[in-house]
Amino acid sequence: MSNVVGLYKDLDVDEKISFEGKTILPTVFIKEAEIKKLIGRETKEVPISYAMTKTYLTNKRLLFLILYQIETRMLTDAGAPSLSGVTGSWFEMPLNAIIEVEIRPVFVKRETEMMRLAEWIPSLDVDKASGVEIVYDERLASGRIKDYMESMLGMGFFSKLFKRIERVFDKLLLIGEETASIAPMLKNIVRGEPSYPVPTKVPTSVCQRCGNPITSDFKICPYCGTPIEVSCSGCGKEIRPDYAVCPFCGKPSSTIQKKVV
Repeated sequence: MSNVVGLYKDLDVDEKISFEGKTILPTVFIKEAEIKKLIGRETKEVPISYAMTKTYLTNKRLLFLILYQIETRMLTDAGAPSLSGVTGSWFEMPLNAIIEVEIRPVFVKRETEMMRLAEWIPSLDVDKASGVEIVYDERLASGRIKDYMESMLGMGFFSKLFKRIERVFDKLLLIGEETASIAPMLKNIVRGEPSYPVPTKVPTSVCQRCGNPITSDFKICPYCGTPIEVSCSGCGKEIRPDYAVCPFCGKPSSTIQKKVV
């Protein structure tokens, strides 16, 4: 069976999905310019595209299936070339391209383009929505939007908008309630940790507190941090966390974990 996501996007044989968006998310692709001033520096954000995307995170990359996109007024008013052929395309980056992840509020109703995206999600809080900002190395990313941003940079378009640009960064902004689920995974990636706990054995039990799978060699639940006692309170010998009674002294276990069915 083929290993695919979205509209027939092939995954590698050893590539596993750790997050798949249940809904589509408003997504803003941004160029951030660092500008030299007479005193100090300042940064300016230039939205490149407002889009609705389906988001996927695997153990190898972060992928966005672009289902709808709006060109930004800032660029069209400045005479930028049209961004076409993006709907139905993919934007992706390997996990080592992710530089920084920051959770931030998004004031949707301040921008006309964002309000147009909000029409897709009636439940979105337009006064103050949840968002996660992802700064990435654009050299490792791929997709039509990346090609468009590179062409804009090559034409010196950003230099026309702002004078004395010293550096330009690429980032994107995901908006919506689901960002609360993917943000911790992305932060783990930046810290060099796996995006999800990796058991050393096949799970045999579940944590009493959070209900996630654990194995008998776990001392602490990797999901909620609850200590998992494995010593009998009667004789002190180590027992499995799913034992109802101690097999050595017969004392009922006070640390029973529900078995995985």
